[in-house]
This record gives sequence, C-alpha cells and structure tokens, in this order.
Amino acid sequence: MSYVTALDKDRQREQMFLIRSICLIGGIVYPLWSFIYRYILPESHDPIGPRLMISALAGLNIALTFFKIQRSNLIPFLYASILVMTGHLVWISLMNDFHPFYQMGIMVLICVSVPFYETLPGLFTYIGVSTALFLTLLFLRPLQELLIFYMACATVFVVSTYALFIRLTLIEKLRASRVQFAASADRIAAINRDVSSIMENIQLGVFTIESQAGEVGAQYSHALEDIVGYRIPPGHTIHDILRHTDLSDDHRAQVHSVVASIGDDPIAFTLNSHVLPQECQFKTPGGGTSVLEWEWSVIVDTDRNQIQKILVSLRDVTEFRNLMHQNEEKKKELKLILEIVAIDKSKVVTVFTSIRKLLDHAALELQDQDRVAPETLRFIFREIHTIKGLARSFHLETLANLCHGAEDQMNPLKEEKAIIARSRVELMLQPLHEIFRDYTTILTDKFGVALDSEVHVSLTYAEIDWIIHNLKTALTSGEDFVVHVQEMYDFILSKSLHSLTSLLAPFLGSLGEMAAQLEKPAPRIDIQGDDLGFLPEAHDLLQSVFAHIIRNAIDHGIEDPAERLAKGKSREGLISIMAAHEADALHIYVRDDGRGLNLQGIQDTAVAKGLLGPHETPTREQLSLMIFKADFSTRKVVNSISGRGVGMEAVQTYLKSFGGTIRIEFLDAETDFASFRFHITLPQSVLDPASLERRIRDTPSVA
Repeated sequence: MSYVTALDKDRQREQMFLIRSICLIGGIVYPLWSFIYRYILPESHDPIGPRLMISALAGLNIALTFFKIQRSNLIPFLYASILVMTGHLVWISLMNDFHPFYQMGIMVLICVSVPFYETLPGLFTYIGVSTALFLTLLFLRPLQELLIFYMACATVFVVSTYALFIRLTLIEKLRASRVQFAASADRIAAINRDVSSIMENIQLGVFTIESQAGEVGAQYSHALEDIVGYRIPPGHTIHDILRHTDLSDDHRAQVHSVVASIGDDPIAFTLNSHVLPQECQFKTPGGGTSVLEWEWSVIVDTDRNQIQKILVSLRDVTEFRNLMHQNEEKKKELKLILEIVAIDKSKVVTVFTSIRKLLDHAALELQDQDRVAPETLRFIFREIHTIKGLARSFHLETLANLCHGAEDQMNPLKEEKAIIARSRVELMLQPLHEIFRDYTTILTDKFGVALDSEVHVSLTYAEIDWIIHNLKTALTSGEDFVVHVQEMYDFILSKSLHSLTSLLAPFLGSLGEMAAQLEKPAPRIDIQGDDLGFLPEAHDLLQSVFAHIIRNAIDHGIEDPAERLAKGKSREGLISIMAAHEADALHIYVRDDGRGLNLQGIQDTAVAKGLLGPHETPTREQLSLMIFKADFSTRKVVNSISGRGVGMEAVQTYLKSFGGTIRIEFLDAETDFASFRFHITLPQSVLDPASLERRIRDTPSVA
C-alpha cells in the first residue's frame, strides 16, 4: 500500500467520524428540543404526526452511528435528514407566529450540525450562527423563562467546546499526516532513485510480464537489451523473446499456459512453474549464440490473493558455462591420465591396441549393413563385454562404465532378437569411440605414445651394450658367427615375449578391487608353467580369455568368506593356473577351490530358457556345455562384473578363432555342486619355439 493511499484512507476515516458525529448529535438534539418545548409552551400549535415521524428519522441517524456505511451512501441521507429536521422547526415557527423560542431552536440545530462539516465555510458559518444565537439569547432573556436561557446556553457551550476539540484534533492529525506524507514522499523519491540506479547498472535482464498475453512491462533494466541484442519495442511479449531460443514449440506453449495464470491464485503458478525454462540457448538477431539463465517469480496482490505480475530475470552465463565445460574437460582429461598412468608402461600399448582391435571388430561388423541382424548385435555385445573386462582389469573405469551403459541399452534389443537400424547401434557405440579417441589423444600428446600394429621392443643400456659386445665378438670370430647372431636374435625376440605371469599381471593387480566390489577378499593365484614364452599374436587372445575366466571364478565360483570358513576353507579363495606343452599343443588348466559348478541351477535355468525339456535328464557333461550358450547365466541380478551370460560364450568364440578349444573336466563324483577345471587347448604356434627347449632369457649381465 502506497503512502498516498494510506493518507487518503486516514482522511476518509476522519471525515466519516465527523459525519457520524453529526448523525449522533443531530439525532439527539432535535427530539430533545422538539418535545421539551411542549412543556414550556403548551399552547403551541404542532401536530403530533410529523413530529413523531421526524423523531423516528432522528432515531435512525443515531442508529447509523453503529454501522459501517460508506461515505458516498451516508452523506445524502445526512443532509436530507438535517434539512427535514430544520425545515420542521421552521414550519413550527411559522405556525406559532415566529415565536422566539422556535427561532432559537432552529439556530441551535444549525449550531449543532455545522461544526462537524470539515469545510472551512462550514466553520465560519458555525461561528456566525453561534454569535447570533448568543446575542438573541441575551436579547430574549428578559422575555423568557430562565430554563430556556440556560438550556440554550448550555447547548451552545457544550457543542462549541466539542466542535472546537474535534476541529483541533482533526487539524493536528492532518498536520501529522502531511508531515508523514512529506517524509514518505522523500523516501519514495529516494527509493525511486535507487531503483532507477539499480535498473541502469544491474547486469541482469530484469523485466515484468504484465498481462496474460505476456506483454513485457515498460520498465526494465538497461542490461536486458544488451542480453537479447535488440531494443524492446512497446507491446513486446515474452513469447517474442522465446522465439529466439532453442525451446521447442511445445515447451513455448507450456510457458504460455503459465503466463496465462496472471490474475489467478498464486497456487496456479506454483503448480506449473516446473515447465518454465531455467537455462537455454539464445540466438541474437546479429547471429550470435549465448546461454541464458532464467529466474521466474510472481508479484502477488495480497488484498485479493491474485497474481499481479510475473517478475523475470535473465543472466548471460555463456562465459561461465564455457569455463565450466573447460573445467569438466580438464577434470575428465586428468582422470583419464591417472587411469593411463596406473597401467604398467610396458603394457600400455598392448592394452589399448587390444581395445582398439575389439572396437574395430564391432565397427567392421556394421559396415554395409543398413539393418543389424540379431547375430550381429550379439557379436558386438560380446566385443563390448570383453572391452569392459579388459578395462576393469586395467583400471580404466571411465571406459568400463561406458561399456556397462552400452550393454544396458543393447541387452533388451538382444533379448528381443529384433532387427534394428544401424544408426541406432552406432549411436550406442559412439561414446566408446569418443572416449577411446580421448585416451589415444592423451597417449600421443602427453606421453608421446602412438598406437600401431608394430611390436616394439624396449632395451636397457646394459642390454644394448651386451648386443654390441656380442656383435663385435661375432664379427671377429669366424666359425662362431652364426651362433652369436642366433643368440642375439633369440634374446631380442625374447624381449617381445610374455610369460603367463606377465600376461596375467594386469588382472592380478585388479583382483583386490574386483573382489572388494563383491565383498570378498582377493584370492591367491598359483601359476605353473611360467617358463613358456607367448608370441605377441597370442597376447590379445589370452588377455581376453583370462579377463572373463578369472572374473567368472571370483564372482560365481569362490564363496563368501563366511561360507568358506563354515566349510573349513581359508577365508580367501585360490585360483590355480597351469600351462604345459603336450603333444604339439598348448594346454592350460584353470580351476578354483570354490563351491563348484551349480548343476541344478544350470538345469533350472536351461529349462526356463527352453534349452532343455522339463523331464529331460541330461548328464553333467551335457549340462556343463550350457554355460557356453549365448545369454546363459544363473545369476538373477546383473552387476558391473558379470551376469550378462556373455563371458564364457566370448571365451569359446575367441579360442575357436585361434584354432583352440575349451571344455570342462569334472574332478569329483556326482554332486549338485561339482568340482571342475577348465581345459584350454591352443596350437603351439602361439608359443616361441625356443621357449619349448629353454626358459625365457633373463636380462644378461655385462662385465
């Protein structure tokens, strides 16, 4: 409420007080005077009917003082009632030959009512009438009884005193109101100056929406035009501004419905404010693009509980968002760098080359296919699952999490066995290709490492010195030349070879973290046959195979610590790996000391998937083959480690591509949980021929 409005209401209250006082005093004086004179002048002529009617009117005047009646309705009635009462006294005076007593009654009535008029002429009239009345009383005193004189004097004195008190009170209140109004006006002027200064200097685009049509108010901050890039013309609406944003037509229509709540209860805005844009892109008429942040609030008319206006503020956060984006990119880059640094530098190229090959395999399957068949999608899913296993093993958490997300998107499509558009699959794979490009960019720019198909051999200065020394010896010795050269060749070749322990080192390093996710202690690993050297061609294969087998053993095979202790086992599990060259082939045996193969669970799952009939009685060898089926898993809940039913199928597929096999060999009698081991066979071509006769050469000592 403004100070002017408050002053006007205060003045109206004072005026109503005066008017009610007139009603009260006039209503009391007229009946009192008109009935007393009958006892003073019994011979006077005055019919009882009009006197009773006007007395009733006077009583109504008194009653009005107890009701809150608007001034515009009360004043005409007041003036009319005073006129009637005065006219009646004049009429009595005429009927009784202008007796001085009736004349004095007329003057008393006028004297009673006039002081309460707030106009200055009314006050002057009251002073004149009062003076004339006193002179008349003094003149008529000898001719009338003392009662009349005293009555008139008392009336004039009381009314004059009361009227003067009311007048002085009113003057004092009006003076105080003027002082308050002046102070309020100064404050309002100061506030207006402050508001104008704020609107000129604030860096926010502040404006109001004035109507349901969305019209922008005439008063807005100067920064608004700088933010939107044009001058706001009269009649411009919020919808005209929103046309320059990237909001959809449907979203703008929702904003229109919220703006239409102006004039309604504020709850209408509260219920729908969630559809108002908080941030969006804005295209200026000059062709520039910025990011705007919006804030919306309502101005409420508290008297009527209605939304009067909507206050909107705009802020250009383009630079801030760019800085945030750069910061996020830096944080992302730092995270990727830390993931790369955690990998043994001798294995970085091998790891990322393996991942690239798997991504390339997936991309190659999509070539020349507008529609992706179910078997193609299953192949791509298997490659992604393998990438996830490798990424988890080498602590590439960013890549592993993206792979898990891609699996979540593909899994329903894979289960439906539907034919889908290639673009849809490419969209799922896009984050993986992007993050891999980020990895390779960091490898090139930060570490100077380039991924290619060549095998690099790292030699120490001592090793290079030994080779030079051996080369000189070979050149100076005639018959031993071939022997020395072969020895150097074998040594250099051995530097590109990996033992089984070396190949599995990344997985062994991640066992603790992997087991912790499953709330298990890290298992012990026992490796035998570590004197065999594996050629680079077998590195990717064996890493992909063991990535699945080891994770499968920890998740499915090895029990929880409490269950193991109850069975008399050690708290942590044991995974045994043995490699041996037998009958022109490489044989690898893998087993764990866990609960064994859940044959009953496998049969129940196979029946549920329709792979077995409910009444079939397969052998345990036949049941063991089920774990190599696509999408077969006894786990009810999928986690980030296993449960997709892809791992063992991928292992079998990879081994077949190298001419290898995998089967399950049972180690005990018939039980529901049968102890077993994996038996993997590979052609001996994956081994260094020299390693079949001797161990991999250690770093030579140079005297």
